[in-house]
Amino acid sequence: MVEKFRLHSMPFAQCHIRIEHDADGSTVELVSYNTSVCIIRDDEHGLNLYCSGTYSNTTSRHINRFTAEFLQRSYYHECKDALKKDIGSARFQGFVPVASFTESDSEYNQFHTQIELYENNNFFDWNVKKYYGYY
Repeated sequence: MVEKFRLHSMPFAQCHIRIEHDADGSTVELVSYNTSVCIIRDDEHGLNLYCSGTYSNTTSRHINRFTAEFLQRSYYHECKDALKKDIGSARFQGFVPVASFTESDSEYNQFHTQIELYENNNFFDWNVKKYYGYY
């Protein structure tokens, strides 16, 4: 099942995330405007970050916030460097591999904590209400 959420740190931005759990693991995908730009995938190979492009300044900000939220810091520059070095041989569904993490890395725990927060709370409603003075 795929669930869609607004990015917690950018609730009014033209982007959203999709969280999907399947038999192989969990995937969180960043969609900026109508383009899938980043995937964080946790499966039998560990936790991996993939990027398809940085596209525009605004999409770069989306990538920055997305990776900071799910991996504790921005991996925008790593995405940009991986895309420069890409020769097309190691792609995952059209995405360039950027970084890998193991269970002992703090990013691994942050990723699973964020998924749980997104699935148990509706951040977008809370942010909208706070913005408009309901809280």
